[in-house]
Amino acid sequence: MKKINLKLTLPFTYLSRNSMDSMHWAKRMKWIKKYKEDVGYFLNLSHLPALKLKKCTIEVDLYFKENRRRDIGNYDPKYLVDALVDREILSDDNCRVLEQITVNIHSPAKEEKTVVEVIGWV
Repeated sequence: MKKINLKLTLPFTYLSRNSMDSMHWAKRMKWIKKYKEDVGYFLNLSHLPALKLKKCTIEVDLYFKENRRRDIGNYDPKYLVDALVDREILSDDNCRVLEQITVNIHSPAKEEKTVVEVIGWV
């Protein structure tokens, strides 16, 4: 199998689980759709082919401007991973394909952004 390293920087972060849970379901679905489209837009700018990785690990670094405490368990990257599957970077998001996800929070930072590193095998 061939090893692939992919690094993507998004100029935005995603909402915490607490923020998502407090939204009305229709507003939440609209936000999820837009978020996945935005991630897809930046993936398209990267000109990545459909890799359909068979095994991978993902590291997500979230950078926030505000210097406040954040509960790392509230920053599950589910919709980010779903966008990677939708754009065929990952073949699936089950535990046989996605072996590990790590989320790191950096606060305060100069700018809000999300840095995603995918290490996988085709």
